Amino acid sequence: MTGRDTDASPALRLGFDVDERVTAVVSLSRAGRTIAKRTVTLAPGSRALDLLVPAKTAGGSARLTVSFTDTDGARNVVTRTVTVPRRNA
Repeated sequence: MTGRDTDASPALRLGFDVDERVTAVVSLSRAGRTIAKRTVTLAPGSRALDLLVPAKTAGGSARLTVSFTDTDGARNVVTRTVTVPRRNA
């Protein structure tokens, strides 16, 4: 897919490098409210994921939380502060 419609929702591109099959729950929040959430199953290797952010979301910092769960039930949670792109009017 090339280009982007000006009315389209912005996306955060996330990269993962996993050693085994995992389920990832990706959540973007700000001020305690969830802005976007997605659950995916990732095969071993390097993977990319686009998390669509609602168009009405203002740009600025937000908290990204990714919870990985493997087939044995072991869980690992990673949290980062990210910047949501500002929309051009």
